[in-house]
Amino acid sequence: MTTPTLYLRAAHASDLALLGQIKLRASLAWGEHTEQLRQLPDIDHVPPDLLPQLIVAERQKRLVGFASVEPRLALSQAQLDDLFVEPDCWHQGIGTALLRAAEERASRLGATELQLVSNPKAHQFYIKQGYQFRTNIRTDFGTAPVLYKTLIH
Repeated sequence: MTTPTLYLRAAHASDLALLGQIKLRASLAWGEHTEQLRQLPDIDHVPPDLLPQLIVAERQKRLVGFASVEPRLALSQAQLDDLFVEPDCWHQGIGTALLRAAEERASRLGATELQLVSNPKAHQFYIKQGYQFRTNIRTDFGTAPVLYKTLIH
């Protein structure tokens, strides 16, 4: 069976509500901290001011994931703030495609490095994508690794 084509594109304002629902489902899919996550006021919300930073993954006219990249050019760096994929679409290359698109966008913006704070459960995914460990930080959900990747221009 052939996997349907994945399209990556810029987000539209009309996508925001659906992206919020993807964020909620993906956040809860790990089965940890569910009550704490549900109490977050923005757990199912993607604010309109993020539109310029959003990359959307679409398959068969269905939104299946998104990523956001925030440039921090004073540091020659960009931050991957979000990477969410519909749980029923995990392990289909969507996260990898979104991550590559985020890296390309960061590079086009002039960043020489992309940094992220990883969900500890996703740590190995990022390591397989060439990310390196920088440090651990404390979050509301415990300790999380900060990872980075040098971008090649």
